[in-house]
Amino acid sequence: MDNNSLTHSAISISLVMVSFLLFRGAANIVNSITVPIIFYLNYAKFDLKKYLLMILTVFILSFLFFFQQLFFIIFYAILGGVLYHSFTKEINFIIRTILFVITFLIGFIITITITDIIIGTALRDALAAVVAGSKIGLVFLYLMTSIFVAVTLNFVGYQINKRLKGNFF
Repeated sequence: MDNNSLTHSAISISLVMVSFLLFRGAANIVNSITVPIIFYLNYAKFDLKKYLLMILTVFILSFLFFFQQLFFIIFYAILGGVLYHSFTKEINFIIRTILFVITFLIGFIITITITDIIIGTALRDALAAVVAGSKIGLVFLYLMTSIFVAVTLNFVGYQINKRLKGNFF
């Protein structure tokens, strides 16, 4: 890696770690916005090998300091790739938002389930407690979270993509 790529990766890794440190508990939803955006910027700037090395570094650091975020990092990396590929193609805002909602909803449910099973957290139970144990309330919570994150990613990602095209591409 050259110095510019190394510096950019180090700053990105630091931003992800600071995001994990700052946004915990109920504010963890902010990580679902900031981390994929950071990964999207790296995916747009680097080739796949450098991007995967950066993701691996974030994964190793999270294994050491933020163990419960391990599976979310994989999910955020995939979401960063979806952001990149959706902005490289001319897609309508509504269709892109629906794509983000579906991607986030499926990934979020799978990631929570895997985290609960493998690490032994009780994320689903905690979210169910928020909606008083209602299955329909839990589905509604997942859907509203997905819509919020998808719309935010679409707005922020669009602005970043517009700036990247103006400055780098």
